[in-house]
Amino acid sequence: MELRCTRTTSEMPSDMTREAGELDRSPGQPGAVALPLRGAGRAMNDSPDSRLVRRCQEGDMEAYCALASMYRDRVHAFVSRGIRDPSAAEDLVQDVFVNAYAHIGRFGRRASFQTWIFRIAHNRVIDHNRRERRRRLVLGRSLDSVSSHDGSEAEVPIPDLAAEPARAVERSELSRCLDEAIRGLSDKLRAVVVLYDIEGMPYEEIAQVLGCPVGTVKSRLFNARAELRRKLAPYLAADAESGVG
Repeated sequence: MELRCTRTTSEMPSDMTREAGELDRSPGQPGAVALPLRGAGRAMNDSPDSRLVRRCQEGDMEAYCALASMYRDRVHAFVSRGIRDPSAAEDLVQDVFVNAYAHIGRFGRRASFQTWIFRIAHNRVIDHNRRERRRRLVLGRSLDSVSSHDGSEAEVPIPDLAAEPARAVERSELSRCLDEAIRGLSDKLRAVVVLYDIEGMPYEEIAQVLGCPVGTVKSRLFNARAELRRKLAPYLAADAESGVG
């Protein structure tokens, strides 16, 4: 199933455009990261997204397109940082919004739409990474020993995937190095650092997205930052040296 939303906010009815404009914090480019004020998420009482959600639940496809337009770039950025191959992000993002649309009737008002859509995205990232790990494991086993023409076993070298972060550091571009380091984190640590430090979500909302206590969120954030410092240490040291003298 493919969900097509082709209308921009400028083509939407004025009241819908006003509601979308109140929440649209995306910088306008696919995969870009918006940095809202921390704690900016609002309860689902009568916020602009809650009104759009109600329209969606009444069968208004344009309202859902408005919601998708508001959150698509941020969800794309979250997903692309969570998987090894960012080129697969587009399909996953499409899956996130198709899944959300299919279940919009079950959406309650105890959490914001933002919390709900990021939780779906987080679960899709975890599922994707699990499939990829299984695929690499099966591929590694099949390549580990390949029968030669005479029936004997021939050793086949397997690329060292762990060398990828080192190549990122060599690019001498902090943003790319950081992206690679974030992708190298475990699913649990990566989700917390992206939602808190990049998306600007408060601890309480992250806890709802991940389905864990606030204390666990804080602990994971501490561990994630420590791991990132360790991963980026060679780059940071070289950068410090180049700045001396």
